[in-house]
Amino acid sequence: MVQTTRHDALESSEHLHAMAQAVLAGQRAEQARQAAEVARRLAADSVQAAAASLALSAQSQDRTAQAFEDAADRGGRRCAFLRAHAAEHRRFAEEDRRMAQELQQNGRNWLAMQARLDRWMSRHNLD
Repeated sequence: MVQTTRHDALESSEHLHAMAQAVLAGQRAEQARQAAEVARRLAADSVQAAAASLALSAQSQDRTAQAFEDAADRGGRRCAFLRAHAAEHRRFAEEDRRMAQELQQNGRNWLAMQARLDRWMSRHNLD
């Protein structure tokens, strides 16, 4: 019969404590990974929403420009002012479209980079 000494009991207790700490650390790591995934998805959604908002703004600027052009076509002494104002709104629309396209491209690039990172982490068992 093997006798358990006080030292063995203490060592066993320390081992159990270390195992419990390791399990808790693993759970916290998984929670952090899940939170990071949610944050990445929300960030991507936010970028797409911003791009969509800019696209809508461009459409609105185009409609405003068209309204000024229509008013200028009706003639009158403010014709030059109306055309200049229409041109300004066309420039705003083009800038909004450019920024929307840039955001969409940046969002796609960011998601592709995240996918590459996820694949790399999976290959190296870091997830």
